[in-house]
Amino acid sequence: MAKKVISILGKILLILSIVFVVIKVKKLGIDFSAIQDIPRLMVVFFEALILSILGTFLLAYIWSDWIKALSEKEVSRKKALSIYGKSVIGKYLPGNVMHYVERNIFAADYGLSQKKITLSTVMEIISQVLSALIVSAILLPSFMWNRIYKAIEDRLYILAIIGIAGTVLFIVLLIIAIKRFHDSGDLFGAKPGTFLKTFIKAVVLSTVYILSGGLGMLFIAINVIGQLPAGSARLILSSYSAAWVCGFVIPGAPGGIGVREAILTVLLQSRFGTSLMFIVIFHRLITIIGDFCVYVISRFLLPLADRGSENTKSHPEKKINED
Repeated sequence: MAKKVISILGKILLILSIVFVVIKVKKLGIDFSAIQDIPRLMVVFFEALILSILGTFLLAYIWSDWIKALSEKEVSRKKALSIYGKSVIGKYLPGNVMHYVERNIFAADYGLSQKKITLSTVMEIISQVLSALIVSAILLPSFMWNRIYKAIEDRLYILAIIGIAGTVLFIVLLIIAIKRFHDSGDLFGAKPGTFLKTFIKAVVLSTVYILSGGLGMLFIAINVIGQLPAGSARLILSSYSAAWVCGFVIPGAPGGIGVREAILTVLLQSRFGTSLMFIVIFHRLITIIGDFCVYVISRFLLPLADRGSENTKSHPEKKINED
């Protein structure tokens, strides 16, 4: 009975997610009529789309690594990627947290520990935010931080609340980790060496993810503007990283525009002028379509591949005969 309720709840959230994805795309209001070189733009579109899809699956891979490190049972990586991918469009529901809830709902079908899934998500978030902060701190010119401050000045109270909550959560996790290590010699179920190795790997791969998002925007800017001013690549990559962090932690922004887009506009307007809004919104469209593609792959293709590998393991003589 409980599994049936969970399954129905998952389907309801999925339908709502798709509805809100469509609403989000409509709200973007991209005007393609002014574009002259459509074929070239489509090439860039597919380049950035592939980067977006691969980037999301990279995050799924990081999450599956945490599950493997923290879980007491062996979990199929394809199953973990499928769970992550099926939940990804839940982020478009109001509140931007339902994809995390959906992960736990989908994971329940596989009998995975809800505590371990939640902890894996927490560690994934920490590694993502840390990676984006490192990239933006290294690459973003110092005077740009003042622009970011002015852009989010009316929402600093949200950052303060999030900062306090994050600090409390960190202290609680640290106390639990110390107690667990003292009692059993592990960290949340993982050996210290495994935990540290997984964390370092997560930060490195999360950095690749953040940079891939910035590269997608860079490809679009080169196509729309042509020859970019010197230093533009560094500025786009660092601005995207800073905007990603702000968009991740601040729910909503004035005027209906996303926080990430608002920050990018503030940081890059003087460099790219009137073309910037199209670049930013077109990139957002690509990430939305990329998330939907990840859902389709995770919903239909990965389960088939997982069942195929399980059948091969169950009937090895069949594979031998086929060979």
